[in-house]
Amino acid sequence: MTFLVYKLVTQREVVKDKIVEKEEEVLTARRKLHDVRNTLNILVGFCEELEEIAENDGDDEIKKIAKSIKIQSYYTSDITRFRSQPTTFNLIDLLDFLADLFSSRKGKGPKVIFEKGNDGTFLVTGDLVSVFRIFENLIGNARREALKAGGDILVTVDNALKEIRISNRLHSEPPTIEIYKDGVTTKKDPDSGYGLSSAIECSKRIGAELFHEVSGKDITFTVKFPRTSKF
Repeated sequence: MTFLVYKLVTQREVVKDKIVEKEEEVLTARRKLHDVRNTLNILVGFCEELEEIAENDGDDEIKKIAKSIKIQSYYTSDITRFRSQPTTFNLIDLLDFLADLFSSRKGKGPKVIFEKGNDGTFLVTGDLVSVFRIFENLIGNARREALKAGGDILVTVDNALKEIRISNRLHSEPPTIEIYKDGVTTKKDPDSGYGLSSAIECSKRIGAELFHEVSGKDITFTVKFPRTSKF
């Protein structure tokens, strides 16, 4: 029993040292402006193993640290590429990433849930404002990291993107948003609680234009994305 306790304590210290070591590796790669994707993917795999060890040891603190590093590394690896020239990623890649990221949070009460369908579509559950803020925050943060590394990020809308259906779980007749290569359309009930001014402001900050048209009890929103947006 004494040996087992000693082994667990020793293992935990080794794990902490490895976290510091891996973080230093990532920072070094970023300073040199190299593509850190491979390093980060290794770190993600390491953190997954670390989470399992911490789970078995009942160490919530280490588990929380490992999960945090894993999510940040996953985010940086899949969205931000550190190069001297602007990096281009397309909208469908971003949505793929969001679907993977948010699938692990399902059932834990996130404001917006992304689910990838089998027909090339992405089902998004949540309200319009939250969706815009997620896009704004993810793209904005990615660009700030790239600028620190001496690069930049260009965002393009991929021709292969078919649509996104966005619904509000709290409304009896959910509105929908359909995203095509030339823009976005959504239909909603005026009493469903969306903040129109906030949605317009958020869309402006991510380089899009939002238009709305009232017809009877319905309001139709159209969000236009430029073919290439630089944030």
